[in-house]
Amino acid sequence: MNLKNLIENSHLDALGLLDAHEQAEFQQAFLAAPPAVQLQIRAEQARAADMSDLLPLVEPSPELRDRVLAAIASQISAEALAGEEAGIYDLRSPDRVSRRWRTAAIGLIGACCVLGVAFINVMAINAQIHPGMADNELAKEVMLGLGSERANDVLYSPSTHRDFFAAAPGCKGVASILRGRDWADAVLTFKDLPEVAGSDYRLVVLNDDGVPASSVTNLGRAAVKTQFAKVDPQFAKSGMRLAIVCTKVGADISTGTILLEAKLV
Repeated sequence: MNLKNLIENSHLDALGLLDAHEQAEFQQAFLAAPPAVQLQIRAEQARAADMSDLLPLVEPSPELRDRVLAAIASQISAEALAGEEAGIYDLRSPDRVSRRWRTAAIGLIGACCVLGVAFINVMAINAQIHPGMADNELAKEVMLGLGSERANDVLYSPSTHRDFFAAAPGCKGVASILRGRDWADAVLTFKDLPEVAGSDYRLVVLNDDGVPASSVTNLGRAAVKTQFAKVDPQFAKSGMRLAIVCTKVGADISTGTILLEAKLV
């Protein structure tokens, strides 16, 4: 099954329209595809199954049921009164409800049932897809930030080393630095660093007294989502002390506030 067939069948799979044989063929081809292709297929399925634009963006008011019942009762009373004014000697059916109203009511009930079931199904599908979409977004970020070869090394190579940064009190940011035996450079990954007016974040080397001694790289002014930065291997050797500091723009790094710190082992 080529990429075109995979994408076409992914839409049908997302909507549950493949039979058992087609589902088995699609699943087998999907598992055999490269990770980048699998990410593309999952993104296509999420797009195909997203039916949020078809749902009304309104909530029915609590008084809607009372208004509908009152309107029906008023119409029934009006038809009964019209029948009485036409002549008291007219022969009438013992059923005082209009046949057209009965038919319309049954049709309305049926339509409400169908729409209700469809709405529940859509909500269930959305509940299943949204976590998967979040996972796909994170997988895309990792794949773009590291590249497929380094991502595989992080997952499966015993030579890949990772050091975690410890956060200062009150800091919600997280960071780690990844090193591979055959990598040209180390990779710093970090997130949850809020924007601070007039300041930016820097990766620095700490001296023996724990004071920023030299700047490694500028990390920008904010990093709410996961971000990646390449680090020269000379600053990612065992025994070095690294830190992420928040420094006023143009100020000396020694005046920066240390938010995250790590000693490489």
